[in-house]
Amino acid sequence: MVTYRSACAALMAWIVFPSGVLASGFAINEQSARAIGMGGAFVAQADDPSAVFYNPAGIVQLENFQLSAGVSPILPKADFKSDTTDPLRNTTDGKSTGLKDSVYWIPNFYATYKGSDQWAFGFGTFSNFGLGTDWPDDWEGRYTTGGTEAGLTTFSINPVVAFRPFKRLSLAAGPVMQYLDVTLKNKRFLSSSLPDANSELTGDDWEWGWNVGLLAWVTDTIRLGASYRSRVDHRITGGKLVLTNIPPALGGDRQQGAGADIELPSVLYLGAAWTHGPLTLEFDGQWTEWSTYEKLEVRLDDGSVSVSPKNWDDVWAYRFGAQYRLNEFIDLRAGIVYDPSPIPDDTLDPMLPSGDRWLYTLGFGVHYNRWTVDFAYNFLDDESRTWDNAAGSAGPSGRLTGRFEDVYANIFALNVSCRF
Repeated sequence: MVTYRSACAALMAWIVFPSGVLASGFAINEQSARAIGMGGAFVAQADDPSAVFYNPAGIVQLENFQLSAGVSPILPKADFKSDTTDPLRNTTDGKSTGLKDSVYWIPNFYATYKGSDQWAFGFGTFSNFGLGTDWPDDWEGRYTTGGTEAGLTTFSINPVVAFRPFKRLSLAAGPVMQYLDVTLKNKRFLSSSLPDANSELTGDDWEWGWNVGLLAWVTDTIRLGASYRSRVDHRITGGKLVLTNIPPALGGDRQQGAGADIELPSVLYLGAAWTHGPLTLEFDGQWTEWSTYEKLEVRLDDGSVSVSPKNWDDVWAYRFGAQYRLNEFIDLRAGIVYDPSPIPDDTLDPMLPSGDRWLYTLGFGVHYNRWTVDFAYNFLDDESRTWDNAAGSAGPSGRLTGRFEDVYANIFALNVSCRF
């Protein structure tokens, strides 16, 4: 017979490797179905196992041993409408090209244990940075870096410890071990009489960071939360640049080693939550240090260096969420998010054609015995962006210009949690 404990353990052992997703910047905030249902406004509540990510100081609220596992499938859409004519680029006025249909799966797993009234311990695995864009091989922007496919995947392992020195204050900290994997694909023009060559740049790296959190109960109904994740400085030294589909007369296929530095930004979360009976409201601000992304510089073994300026801006996102406990079994949730883009007009490119965006969220939770199932849906509505900068000059002729339109995503989330 399958026991309750073995069933829980089997369910929570499901941890899949994360894929990237088209994100604002390339931060991924889809880390828990409950939080997603409230627009990610959760840093001052932090009262389920996903607190390990949102605010580890909150795990002191969780009794005994608790587990949660979940996944967020994300379905992004975007179109590019050109406004130039260029037969070499297969371009005509007003031609529209869409991203390939893709589903990106963002998993999460959390475990918490309360050792005493003052001490609690947690563990989480998640992907909090990533991007994924997949354009057709024959579209006009295929010659830009990452112009046909761009993928950045992270996988973070994060143990935490929380200490409650006073009844109304909790503090937490933990190390983060993070894996980074990057793939950039594009086409290279050879001549008007030859097919394009293929370029694929890959690399990966492990590096360390850290996070801290604070939770304060101002009154019995008002909580304040703060959480901070440090920068993680990745230095890729064992990457590869592979060129294929090159005729022997032009030297044939080749590859060489490549390296790059990618500094993933620090993130600060601040939040305030108010509870009145069955209703909880929370407002959060999220600051992301995107100014760390000044350039994408690739160093090759032959001594050459390729530099793509980025010069992104630090930004604040604002999140508002609500939860209403309908009865002892069902919670209802909703939220709204304003998430401005960090990408200046002069460095926008097809790898991440993101503008300012709004997210509209709904969710619910069902409780039964020791089990909780949370579900959420987000609609992400991104503004259109004009592409008219130096990044569009790659290829055999003049600058490609146009507009990224109808950029949106459907985001779903499911978490299953149990308590021992």
